[in-house]
Amino acid sequence: MSARLFVLGVLNERDAHGYEIKEVARVWRLEKWSDIGYGSIYHALNSLEKEALIREVAVEQEGGRPPRSVYRITDAGRAALLQLVRESAVTGFDERHPVNLAATFLVLLPPEERVALLQERLRRLEQDQERVAARRAELRAFGERAPWVLATLDHDLGHRDFEIGWTRALLEQVRGWRPLPNEEGS
Repeated sequence: MSARLFVLGVLNERDAHGYEIKEVARVWRLEKWSDIGYGSIYHALNSLEKEALIREVAVEQEGGRPPRSVYRITDAGRAALLQLVRESAVTGFDERHPVNLAATFLVLLPPEERVALLQERLRRLEQDQERVAARRAELRAFGERAPWVLATLDHDLGHRDFEIGWTRALLEQVRGWRPLPNEEGS
């Protein structure tokens, strides 16, 4: 769904070929804050064209490079875009967190290793927090023209604040966790 939303959103602004859409994704740093891979952009283009939500309007070729199809969103594509925005805007909490699964089995590791791993997680989270905060400061001027840019960064910062606090609290507990006896050895 995310790749479809992104591709339709870009094409709603202007006609573009796949490489241009991929460049927008790179400039927006989508890989840092969404589940959109660069390859999924081309897959989405193919699917959207088959569904008549976009259509090819030109083919460009520069030098010896392969030809590139230029796409335009259709009226049906605009309706689908608005529906995807509506569906995505009401999504709640994503319950898939790899750290939750790791925490379930963390007790299998020696206490020192548990602590070291969580300290590394905390270090990475704090480093990410600094990076996102710096990016927000760089883009402060967008607040007037594109307030959604700052809103998405504030959302990211809020999630990282929670994760940092949760990891710190877990660090206080994890050293004392005792393994459950296994069925065979008990």
